[in-house]
Amino acid sequence: MGIGKSFKKATKSIKKSTKKVTKGVSDAAKKGADAVSDAAEKGVDAVEKGAREAERIGTRAAAIADSAYDDALRLGEAAWNETIAALDRWLTDGLMEILLAAAEAVVGRSGALIDAMVAGGRALLADPKAAAEFERVVVAAAGKQMEAGAQEAMRSLVRRPELRAVADRAGQFATLSLGLAGSAAYGAGAEGCFGYAARMPDATVIGGFYGVGGVAISVGASTTAQLGVWSPRPADLKGPYFAVTVEAEVQGGGGVQVIFALPTDEAGWLALVSGKTEPSPVGLVVFLGGGGELSASVSGGYTWVF
Repeated sequence: MGIGKSFKKATKSIKKSTKKVTKGVSDAAKKGADAVSDAAEKGVDAVEKGAREAERIGTRAAAIADSAYDDALRLGEAAWNETIAALDRWLTDGLMEILLAAAEAVVGRSGALIDAMVAGGRALLADPKAAAEFERVVVAAAGKQMEAGAQEAMRSLVRRPELRAVADRAGQFATLSLGLAGSAAYGAGAEGCFGYAARMPDATVIGGFYGVGGVAISVGASTTAQLGVWSPRPADLKGPYFAVTVEAEVQGGGGVQVIFALPTDEAGWLALVSGKTEPSPVGLVVFLGGGGELSASVSGGYTWVF
């Protein structure tokens, strides 16, 4: 079995959907979903143009990533298998409910931030200059390269007014990521993502990342533009995580996901599954494109940095 099939099979085995949410949690998620829809409705043309541009860029970048990450993914298989083993052991229905409730609460109180992320991402993809800079960033990341020109493009993007608006609302999430994600992120290989991350508001610190699993939307051989905000610095994005997708659909295709770090030891897992400790979010991600109906789900992933 090739590495791509191995990673894909494992990803599907740990992605679990659930519809069991309380009314309070559902209402909180709906507020977040309304904010996402409102942002998208303000620029339907931008949504359509951006989706086409993201698809074009994604096709080119995935073809590069297909070969660039082959050896890296093989070397990372041991860490991924450890993640799978932990999730197979601990990700019960009860823990899914805890994580989903926590994620939907985050979305419910983050309407202004999500609004800014969706609007900012759509605006970048619809603007020719910004789309060219985004392409330079993700193509360099697809080749696993920290290229000087791509870093300058990332700085330019982060400093644009559309993403300054994200920085103004991000609070604890002071790192911004731009990338591509989906079932075609590595060509015909593993489902995942790659891109650049930068510290806001001036992008003085920039790093590259790639990961497997944890994709909100995976429809056929497609990639979606991904914009995320994170509490860790770019170099600290590495490691295993829970990816919790909520039913807050982005108009025109896309979704919202909250990221939580996995516990580092058995005591941490026991405290989490028993409810003694509450899950703390480390990231919030919007996916701009991809289509497909979203359902509330919990999955696992692993991120490496370069």
